[in-house]
Amino acid sequence: HQFWVDSTGGVLRLAGGLVGDEMVMTGVSPSTDGGPGQQQRITWSPRADASSWLGWPLAHGLSATARMAWRLVPRVVGTRTPPVRALSLPDDPSNHGGRQIDAGIGLTAHGAAGTLSMEIVQPLWARLRGVQLTPRARVSLAWSRAL
Repeated sequence: HQFWVDSTGGVLRLAGGLVGDEMVMTGVSPSTDGGPGQQQRITWSPRADASSWLGWPLAHGLSATARMAWRLVPRVVGTRTPPVRALSLPDDPSNHGGRQIDAGIGLTAHGAAGTLSMEIVQPLWARLRGVQLTPRARVSLAWSRAL
């Protein structure tokens, strides 16, 4: 059982369990106009990830990292009641999922002001289902400080 609460206080009560290798939960969302609620179904599919990570100390408080990551994102599976026509390409379930291999390098600096990290990730290979944007390089920058 799960209970999801939205920003207005509406509660969606879900019940379900494993169906094969997927978690399937259903419930009825509350109506906002006093009418019958809408049937909801959520399916979680297994997602496979594998990665390896290496780190090297460069100097006091400074380290470098490298990683490779493989990711499998399954297709969207499920139904919506009542059925909704796909309004755009991202709404079409056949345009979800695929496999991808990424490589990343990064630097992390530890100091009195906190920890600053930067990573650059470059997709090396992708096989995506349907019409999806081609994966591109991405940069992430993070600063953290313990309180």
